[in-house]
Amino acid sequence: MEPKEAARAIYSFAVTPIFFLHKVELVGSPIPVELTPITSMFLHADVWHLASNLLFFWIFGKTIEDATGHVRFILFYFLCGIISIMPYILLNPTSQNPIIGASGAISAILGAYLRLFPHSRIVVIYLRGLYPALGRVPAEWVLIFWYGLQLIYGIFTNAQQETVAWEVHLSGFAAGMLFVPLFYRSPK
Repeated sequence: MEPKEAARAIYSFAVTPIFFLHKVELVGSPIPVELTPITSMFLHADVWHLASNLLFFWIFGKTIEDATGHVRFILFYFLCGIISIMPYILLNPTSQNPIIGASGAISAILGAYLRLFPHSRIVVIYLRGLYPALGRVPAEWVLIFWYGLQLIYGIFTNAQQETVAWEVHLSGFAAGMLFVPLFYRSPK
C-alpha cells in the first residue's frame, strides 16, 4: 500500500476529533464518521502497539470475560472503548490527528479487573539486583501503578508532540471500573 493510500485508510477508519465533532465525511470513505470510534479500535500504529494491547488483553481479558459472559463482554469492551475516546475528543475538539488503537477498551478491562479482582495475584517480572526474577503481587499494586504511570505521562508530556492519547487510557480505565458491575454475572 502506498503512503497516500495508507494515510487515507487511517483517516477513513480512525477517530479524528474535528471530523467526528463536525460530522465531516471523508470523500470516498467506506464508512460514516459516526462509526470511527469502533473501527479505530481495529487499527494500531505499529507491531509494538498491537503487541502491548494483546498482552494486556491476554493477561486480564479472559478473567473479565468469564465474569461477564461472552456476549456481555463484547458489549462491555466496545461500550468502554467508545466511551474512552470521548474525553480526548472533547479536550481536543480541533485536533486533526487521527486516533487509533484499542488501548481505551484494553484500559477498561484493566479497570474492571481492579474493581472485581483487586486481591488476585499476578505474576510479574522485576529486578532482583541486576537480575530479572518472577514474583506474584496483588493485582491492585500492578494496576494502580499502571494507572499512575498513565497519569504522570499524561500530565508531563507535551500534548503537541505526543503520539499517545493518555486521556484515552485514563478514561478507559475509569469506564471499566464504573461500568463492569452492569455487565457482571454473579457466580451461581
